[in-house]
Parts: sequence; structure tokens; C-alpha cells
Amino acid sequence: MLHQPHNRQRCGRSLLRPLLSLRTVWPAAADPVARVGRIARTAGPVSLSRAAGRGAEPAISNWPLQGGDLLSTGAGGSAEVEIGSTLLQLDADSVLAFVRLDDQQIVLRLRTGSLIARCRSLEMARQFAIECGGLRVGLCEAGSYRFTVGCDSIAATASEGVLRCTAGDRSWFIAAGKTLCLHGDGDAEHQSVAAISDEFARGSLACESSSRATDAFRHVSPQLTGAGDLARHGDWYETQAYGAVWFPRNLPADWAPYRSGSWAWLDPWGWTWIGREPWAFAPFHYGRWACFRGAWGWLPGHPVQRPVYAPALVAWSDPVEAGRPPCSSQPAADWRPLEPHEAYAPTYRCSGRYLRQLNAPQASSSEQLGNVGRELLAMVRTLARQPVRLRENTVGG
Repeated sequence: MLHQPHNRQRCGRSLLRPLLSLRTVWPAAADPVARVGRIARTAGPVSLSRAAGRGAEPAISNWPLQGGDLLSTGAGGSAEVEIGSTLLQLDADSVLAFVRLDDQQIVLRLRTGSLIARCRSLEMARQFAIECGGLRVGLCEAGSYRFTVGCDSIAATASEGVLRCTAGDRSWFIAAGKTLCLHGDGDAEHQSVAAISDEFARGSLACESSSRATDAFRHVSPQLTGAGDLARHGDWYETQAYGAVWFPRNLPADWAPYRSGSWAWLDPWGWTWIGREPWAFAPFHYGRWACFRGAWGWLPGHPVQRPVYAPALVAWSDPVEAGRPPCSSQPAADWRPLEPHEAYAPTYRCSGRYLRQLNAPQASSSEQLGNVGRELLAMVRTLARQPVRLRENTVGG
């Protein structure tokens, strides 16, 4: 039996009712990116400077990262970021800029400090680039890599895999077990190195061993950000009706989705759910929830190569109100988690193609997926002839 909404989460359950926002259908150029990063874990002083330009704030686990964001660690601090199956580990006293993070490329800039990147996907490796001072590095293979930017030198090490490094008109290929050191005077040193065994490296290796043991991406795409934590915090079961279902462990008896956390307004998506549970990223930005005899389970849906990130997979009692800029710390509309095969309609601007890709894992057939776009267009044309109710004391809607 599926969950019956309670209190603030109570609203109607029509397949296409959330599609009633007038701001939904736009050209594809208006689409948000489908891929984001996630702050997976932090320790000690870690701050985030958002692309929106509000200054540095304490970094929060499960916060989505996008191009333009800047992550900094202080003395004794550390941070882990996930982008799909790729894990980025930032050492103390480091600054990492997310220059570009979209569906085509991941471009990082390490301003200072040390970074370990563990890329498990060849496809993502080919899209990955990192700038370290005057050195630009690309990944030729999936593998494990370490980068360090100091006061007078830059180092790029391939623990596993192969790096392609360029500096001005010079270029090098760095094989596994090799490092490239670029000094402040422009001299480059290409040499074999023993495995680094400092505290940062040991902690990184322990995390990698734990992640590999869980076989985290067996039921989902390696592009699905946040799925790496699921097997450590829950169990997978196969069901006849829904396929693979993940059940979180050690939750209160009255737990339900979209209760333990908070809302944040993030452009371009609007209201975004930030869950407090350590695993609370993938299950709230992809897939659907269902209640099985009192136990909540998360359904990723049909496997797709490129899952599309959503800020919160909920149905709103009033999609127009839910799409307005905030006047308080949470939405003005009620919400409830979407059910299996129920369509999600954003309150932000996007194209019909984006909408179909977003709902593809939950569509029971290609015919149903096509109907989502057609019915949406018909409803928007109807709504366009109706007056829009504006909230009082709101400037600019």
C-alpha cells in the first residue's frame, strides 16, 4: 500500500496535475543541467561560495553543486564531493573551483592544496579536466589521481590510469605510478614515485575500499550522483511490480520521505530539498518512493544512461505558488512525495524534451512518455488563456 499524505504533505495525485505551471514549456536552451555534484561529507572547517555570489557559507552535506561554486577547506578540514560515480577528496587548506559542471564537461580548478580524484567511468574520465595553476590535466582512463598546488610547484600523479598534461606549448602523458612536477621557474620533472602514504592518502584509500566493496552502482547508472552511499545505509530487494527497490536501515518507525531536512531556494531550480540523512541525495533527487507494509522503499525506476537531476521529486498542492521566489524559509505550497510511475513536472523553465528525459525512468512505456509532452502542451495552452493570481506584497512575481 502506498503512503497516504499527511498534514503539510497532503495534495491531489493526478499524473499531470503538477504540469499546471505556466513557466514549464520553454526552448531547450533554457533547460537546467541534468548533472550536478554533491557535497557528500565534510569534516572540520569547510565553506562553500555559491555561484549566486552570496559569499562563503558553511558547507552542508547533501548540498548540490553546480558550475561556478567554490569549495574551501581550512586547517584540519576535509571534504568529499561526488559527481556520478566519480569521487573527489579535498585535503585541508585547499580551494577547489567548479569552473564547469554540466552534461558535457566537468572542469575543475585547484587553486591551492591537494585533491584526489577517483574516476570509475571511462565516459566521465574523458569529460573531466582540471586546471592546476599553469598546468591543465585531462584523464585518459578511469583511475585514481592526485593533484597538489603549492607555493612554488605543482604536482600531478597517476596512481592508477593515465594523465594528459599540458603547460603552454608543452605536453606530457603520465602513466600509472608516475608524477609530473612543474616548478615555479617553468622547469618540469617527470619521474616515478612511490605511493604517497600521508594521512590524506590513507583516508582516501580507506574510503575507496569501502565504496568498492558495496558494489554501489549495480542497480543504477554510474552517472547517478549520490548512489554510492546507498548500499552502506540500506538493502536492495527485487520486486515483481517495481524491479529493484532500496530500503534504508535504522530509521524511526514514523519516518517518511521529505520530512527530515530543509528547503533551500537554488537557481535555476527553485525550491530544493536538502536531506539530513547521510544517504539523502539520490533518493530525493531521482526515482520515486513507495510504502510497502509500513516500510518506505526507494525505486530508481528503469535504468537510463543519463539520469536527470531534479530539486525535489514531489507533487505540489499549488505549482504556481511553489514556483515563486521565496518569502520565507520554505515553500508556500504543500507537498508530498511522488508515487511510482507518477510524472514530475518542474516549476522552473524547461523544454518538453527535458521533461521527457526527466520522467523516462518512471514511464511504463514509450507511449506514456510521449503522452507526457503532448498533454503538457495542451494544458499550458489552456492555462495561457486564464488570469494568473499574484501574491500580495510581491514585487516582480
